[in-house]
Amino acid sequence: MIALPPPLRHPVIRSALLALASLLVWGGWAFFANRGHGSGAALTAAGVQGASSLTVTFLMTLLMEGSMRWLPLRFDGWGRMLPVALAGLAFQVVYTVAWHLLGETPELLMTIAPGVLSGAVYCLLYALQLDRERAG
Repeated sequence: MIALPPPLRHPVIRSALLALASLLVWGGWAFFANRGHGSGAALTAAGVQGASSLTVTFLMTLLMEGSMRWLPLRFDGWGRMLPVALAGLAFQVVYTVAWHLLGETPELLMTIAPGVLSGAVYCLLYALQLDRERAG
């Protein structure tokens, strides 16, 4: 994992930077995935996905940060990482699907599948990083 300078280790700063990156990547993907339904639908899907990616990444990262601190120290390794990663991923799936149902995204599965898959990897890697930081 990458060693961050101290200001970037703050949970809120780290969460915000990751959220901005998520907005750009997944908003762009949603536009691409929905382009066949016209520019209006593609822009709406991009806006919904970009906004939901920004907020879900920010909130799930904070959720994982808090979960890692909340779990007792007697949990270690996978016993600490897996619940933290699953909490973040479950939050991502429910939040993203809800927003796309509200936005009536035509290609729901195609729009969210890459983000959910990468979200699973992200949650596992982020939980691993948090576990390493906690272990000292």
